[in-house]
Amino acid sequence: MAAKNIICPVCGASCDDIQVTLGNGEITIKNACKMGNAKFQEIVSPHRIREPQIRNGKGFISATWNKAILRVAEILAGAKRPLIFMGSETSCEAMEVGLHLGEFLGGIVDSNSTVCHGPTAMGIQEAGRVGATAGHSKSRADLAVYWGSNPLESMPRHMSRYAVYPRGYWTRRGRFDRTIITVDPRKSITAENSDLHIQLKPNTDYELISGLLTLLHGKRPHPSIEGTTGVSIAEIEAMLEMMLGCNYGAIYVGLGIASSYGKHRNAEAAFNLVKELNYHTKFVIGALRGHCNVAGFKQIASYL
Repeated sequence: MAAKNIICPVCGASCDDIQVTLGNGEITIKNACKMGNAKFQEIVSPHRIREPQIRNGKGFISATWNKAILRVAEILAGAKRPLIFMGSETSCEAMEVGLHLGEFLGGIVDSNSTVCHGPTAMGIQEAGRVGATAGHSKSRADLAVYWGSNPLESMPRHMSRYAVYPRGYWTRRGRFDRTIITVDPRKSITAENSDLHIQLKPNTDYELISGLLTLLHGKRPHPSIEGTTGVSIAEIEAMLEMMLGCNYGAIYVGLGIASSYGKHRNAEAAFNLVKELNYHTKFVIGALRGHCNVAGFKQIASYL
């Protein structure tokens, strides 16, 4: 049995060109990265749990779906203050049902977006976001800024399929028509493959963004910013010059912004920077998310 155009359920790239062939207890995967291939291999893994299990003493025993659902209902109905914690590798429809269930039970609903890009969504609520589709940036962007993200390890196909190496309508030479900046305290693989690596001190993203905004407003940052961030004013000026000199820039923020000191204030400052840059050139910003539908929970929760 062969299936085409399957959406990969691993990272936020959500690649939709995966081909899966099943037969004789084996599985063949095409187009997926190493992370995606490992995920699909679990379909035939002997470790896969294929049926519900109910705890019996110190172990588990297999149960029918009806019996398992009844047991879950009994546990939820008997709870005084249940917490429904939903993962981000499920559908928006399931998340909506979970939120309604939590409201019906008088419980609490949360998801792993709290420790993922939840702060980024809060930053959007504070400042707004200038965004674009991945296809739009692929066709137009001649500058990509990876801030607090390392896509070559965490989202392997982002650079090859969307942002850096593919040929777009206005970037026909692919990588040769693009400039790459990485902002990261570590010398990551992505940083090694960039044109400029801004190696700031951990937890100083807010100060660095503030320095960029200060220069953008025609003023010079206080010299103390160099000791705080570990980045010289000359490096900050060089970074801003590259950003102002592009025709279309795209910033891709990762958990390095959302999980460091400042959290949603870091994201808010980044979104404000992009808004200011649009007075000089075209700029957009987006988040590189760890799980395929971590954005879905925030959107469902927002509109409900």
